[in-house]
Amino acid sequence: MVMKESFSRRLLPLVLSQFFGVFNDNAFKMLVVLAAFKGIPDYFQGASFVFMLTAAYVVPFILFSGITGALADRLPKRSILIITKVAELAVMILGTISFVHMKSWGIVPLVAVMFLMTTQSAFFSPAYNGALPETFREAEISKANGISGLFSFVAAILGAGLSPLLWNCTGQNFLRCGELLCTFSVFGFIAAGLVLPSAQCIPQGRQNPFCSLKEGWKALTHTRALWVTAAGDAFFCAIGVVIQTLVILFAKFTIHAGETELALLLLAPAIGMGIGCFLCGLLSGKRVELGFVVPGGIGLGIFLILTGAFPGAVTELFSGMRLHLNPVIFLLFAGISGGFFIVPLRAYFQQWIHPGKRGVALAANNQLCFSFMLLFSFLLLLLSAGAAQEGVMPRWVAALSLPAFDPVRLFQAMGIFALAGTIAGMLLLPDLPLRSFILFLTHTFFRVRITGAEKIPEHGPVLLVSNHASFVDGFIISACTSRRIRFLMHEDYFRIRYLYPFAKFLGFIEVPRKGKRLKAMMDNIHDALRNGEVVCVFPEGRITSSGLMEEFSSGYNFMIPEGMKVPVVPVRIGMVWGSVFSYYYGKLKLRIPQEIPHPVTVRFGNPI
Repeated sequence: MVMKESFSRRLLPLVLSQFFGVFNDNAFKMLVVLAAFKGIPDYFQGASFVFMLTAAYVVPFILFSGITGALADRLPKRSILIITKVAELAVMILGTISFVHMKSWGIVPLVAVMFLMTTQSAFFSPAYNGALPETFREAEISKANGISGLFSFVAAILGAGLSPLLWNCTGQNFLRCGELLCTFSVFGFIAAGLVLPSAQCIPQGRQNPFCSLKEGWKALTHTRALWVTAAGDAFFCAIGVVIQTLVILFAKFTIHAGETELALLLLAPAIGMGIGCFLCGLLSGKRVELGFVVPGGIGLGIFLILTGAFPGAVTELFSGMRLHLNPVIFLLFAGISGGFFIVPLRAYFQQWIHPGKRGVALAANNQLCFSFMLLFSFLLLLLSAGAAQEGVMPRWVAALSLPAFDPVRLFQAMGIFALAGTIAGMLLLPDLPLRSFILFLTHTFFRVRITGAEKIPEHGPVLLVSNHASFVDGFIISACTSRRIRFLMHEDYFRIRYLYPFAKFLGFIEVPRKGKRLKAMMDNIHDALRNGEVVCVFPEGRITSSGLMEEFSSGYNFMIPEGMKVPVVPVRIGMVWGSVFSYYYGKLKLRIPQEIPHPVTVRFGNPI
């Protein structure tokens, strides 16, 4: 069984098969840019050419999503990976021939080869992303996604970043460059052959590609959390493609960089992305930690704005090499922030999508991502049109009277977009700000030691029954699992004027004093459990005022819907008594903690 193999044995072939393919995709695109860019004197013409390449790069993912998703669900994913790697080698050979004959054939065959290259990637992607949750447990999925994201994004920018150096080192010999890309395709094929077969969920019945794509969109939008994380992934991919284009335009038309400096500018976000993905996977531990998304998005926006606002002066390095250090540093930290933004979103989506619909859902997600990439690239083209030289801009664009956005202002605009997207995500999915607050609380004020968190079922309804020692017990319990937990809150706190909108926003269930509203509370609890959610109740009914556990009321027995088998997991929170959030010091008020971080233990018992 695949799960019995070591983590590295399961992961390494997968990520290497993806690494070489992503590297070739981006390296080939950059070599095409280098082949044609020297003859493009105008900023808008350069943006138009890069948009054309981007369109060739993303359209296959939009066109073939239905077919690729259906195949990923019906065929063994390992077989699809191997077949696509054979196709990649054939396309790279064709690309090398097109490079050699570029002077006589022109640039169009190279664009066609890029279309074919990304077509095979469109078939590879759903199979690869679907294989991850079938190969790794929930406790491993964040780490696996972190490392996968590290390899993927590093490969993307390494492919683009090293291409100018490769072009220079080979004396602008595209035959040698093509031979290297073909060699990488062979390495990718070998890696795919070493991938372990994973468990396969075979869907029932037969469907055409359009029905499969419809099923994929239905699975993708099954819950708000799924479609918001999918939209966040698409938004991030679109920002990434725009940044890559902006770096090229910024280097050529703003700071007039050579190939070496262009390579460093492209490598900076790749290195940062690798660091961010790795750290996020490491710090997430055995959970899918959505708490990193908000700080990651804020950091991404701020550092993109700084890249445009402070390009800095030229620094002379060794051998007469010129380098603008500020953009390199800011892009490095933007990449680190991006890693913290994207890893939890992808891990959450892969973990909670229906296993039988995973392939078609991932294909629909690909369609969404690449549609966003095409849209954002087109917006970038429109924004750059205002800065075009007279006589270059098409008439229909000139009629729009667009403002002049140079690469510096475009970097700032992308930073603002990133911040706006992060805020929109927080409003659409309350889990994002909540998990960020929990992450802050449990890594500053508290040091939480968790025992038995694996006893919380990964799917389906669960009722947690816990003692109540402080005002932050709910946050501490939430920190122990990646599942969303619905807590009960007494109306005395629920109805506080400034707390009420947040309690409603975060999904707390109000506990009334008495009367008919008790039935409404029970109905809300029953509905949550029927929907497969986790509900946590504190049967003591109040926070302990002595540090000792109070008597449990029997009301929680009626919280389980009739006819349902709901596991009841006992929870014990220890050592939190004595913190400033307990009644240890009397009435709750602002105090300076005596110990930071305060040690806390959380122990989960066997489900009853």
